[in-house]
Amino acid sequence: MVHVTGIMGYLHMFHIEGLRHLDGWSGFGVRIHEARFSRVAEVGPPLQLAVECAGVRRVGERLFSRYRFRFHQDGELFYRSEQSAVWTKVDAQEGASLPRP
Repeated sequence: MVHVTGIMGYLHMFHIEGLRHLDGWSGFGVRIHEARFSRVAEVGPPLQLAVECAGVRRVGERLFSRYRFRFHQDGELFYRSEQSAVWTKVDAQEGASLPRP
């Protein structure tokens, strides 16, 4: 579940905030404030995943974000958490960057 929440945070920053790896942005989870499993999810039935960004704060070249996650299966909540991440922009070494598509 931690990996799934990381991917969802990345999708938020990519699609909503417009941060791109090719531009030097990288993100890391820094804290799980709360995580609760209310039941075990089953292999097979699809999952419904939801993320809510509770806030983004910019400090210099860094963004700090807080997320609320809710995961359902068969209409029942099985996982919820609140987590924080930091997004940092670094300059790529000249010649080490990939060409833009």
